[in-house]
Amino acid sequence: PTTVQKLVAYVDIRYRQYKNKHPIIWQDFTLYPEKNLLYNKQKYIQFTALEGKIMATLMTRNSIDKDDLLHTVWGIADGVHTHTAYTHISRIRKKISTLSDRLHIQLTPNGLYTLQYTP
Repeated sequence: PTTVQKLVAYVDIRYRQYKNKHPIIWQDFTLYPEKNLLYNKQKYIQFTALEGKIMATLMTRNSIDKDDLLHTVWGIADGVHTHTAYTHISRIRKKISTLSDRLHIQLTPNGLYTLQYTP
């Protein structure tokens, strides 16, 4: 890198590559972000790249509102009205229901998405 901006961009790319190679463990579930696979004991489900990003975000944060989710996953600015998050969350809910009946994505009354596990 020849400038500070190029160095920062290079470090950011390397960090994202590093972060995507390590599994995210939450309760009884392990997400492999690089492969977009969610494991629970002997069963697994395959996510699309966007679904994998959403699950990684939900597994690493206690809760997230729609605007933050849109910004984190898609880079969409706050205040944009779209059903994108809702549509993808719906698809993820259907997929995780085949893996476990104890794992749920909830939308709280104050508009936060949370990942919940019932032991």
